[in-house]
Amino acid sequence: MKAKTILELLAISTNLYALSKDKELMEDLSALAVKGKNKFDDLVEGIKESNEDGILSRLTQKANQAKEEFELRMEEISERMYKKMHIAHSNEIKKLQEQVEQLNIALVEAQQKVAFIEQKLNKV
Repeated sequence: MKAKTILELLAISTNLYALSKDKELMEDLSALAVKGKNKFDDLVEGIKESNEDGILSRLTQKANQAKEEFELRMEEISERMYKKMHIAHSNEIKKLQEQVEQLNIALVEAQQKVAFIEQKLNKV
């Protein structure tokens, strides 16, 4: 097995371990599972009472709604994990890259000023 693959597996297992030890996260996931089961039960009851024509459209609508809620929750959870694991989020990386670019520009300007002053000193 390649070293890169081993490192990736170790990183994944470390992340899974950190997630499993996060009591608040596990409670949130359990609450979401119960909430989802209740919503599904309500949907099934509604389907039994309604006609067959609207069943497919309701299922599609509920699936899209569940997908949006899931994506939102996963985004929140991943942000919390980034903060807990002290991993730079993409927004932070962009900010740092902009700062580096600004510092590089300032460095070039300073080097030009030093070169200009050296030229003046050499002429004197």
